[in-house]
Amino acid sequence: MARNHRRCCGLTSAATTLLFVRSHPNRGGRSGGRLDQRHPESIRYPRVSGPQEAIVKIPEAVDAPIERLVFFSDAAVAIALTLLILPLMDAVGEADRAGLTTADYLGENVARLGSFALSFVLIARFWRAHHLLFAAVEREPRGLFWLNMAWLFSVVFLPVTTAITGALPTDATQLGLYQGTMITISALMAAMTILLKRHPEAWVTGAEISIEKVHSSLVFTGALVASLVLALTIPQLGYWSLLVLFLARPGHWLVDRLARTNRTT
Repeated sequence: MARNHRRCCGLTSAATTLLFVRSHPNRGGRSGGRLDQRHPESIRYPRVSGPQEAIVKIPEAVDAPIERLVFFSDAAVAIALTLLILPLMDAVGEADRAGLTTADYLGENVARLGSFALSFVLIARFWRAHHLLFAAVEREPRGLFWLNMAWLFSVVFLPVTTAITGALPTDATQLGLYQGTMITISALMAAMTILLKRHPEAWVTGAEISIEKVHSSLVFTGALVASLVLALTIPQLGYWSLLVLFLARPGHWLVDRLARTNRTT
């Protein structure tokens, strides 16, 4: 019986090895690669001189395709957009329990509605810039993953600052938290743009990440910083200081014009 048990185990092991080699033809056969039963996640490849064999780990790809990262980022941004509405949904239940009318609900939640609309537009703008940047990229250079994760962390945190903005009185801490989060998102976007600009081997064939795209991300970040400085310097402005963002486009045009002038001289 013990002999039959060992025979069955041996057949099972052989079958497992055979299936592995057939499904991974480049890791078996003539190359000498075979499955290490003690380390299923490793491959004994190749055989080296001496009494022992080298266990070679499959290295993580550094220059991986970008599609998975893009899909993950799109999903995270979509969730962040959805989270923006939750405080307003909770307020509907509170209004119902308090016996308020629709007009009363709208009147009591003007700040929440405004912060929701503003954050929705800004996240949409950030996602659009991210989409246009990554549309020109097909490979993931070193460092991009963690920059993108930091960017997503900031985007997902923005609904928290939005809820604070709509529920609590405006003060310097609130302004710094809300606009500081947006500055972080924009600065990380600029960092990713600069990184990808320096790695043309990661671009889609025929595509290009222009210096104008770098200028655009830097100018928008600068406009957000100027907005926060104004809000903290002149507290009466509050979130109206964000109107400075409308100067980002002409500022971008001016920077591009100056850059072209410097290149021609």
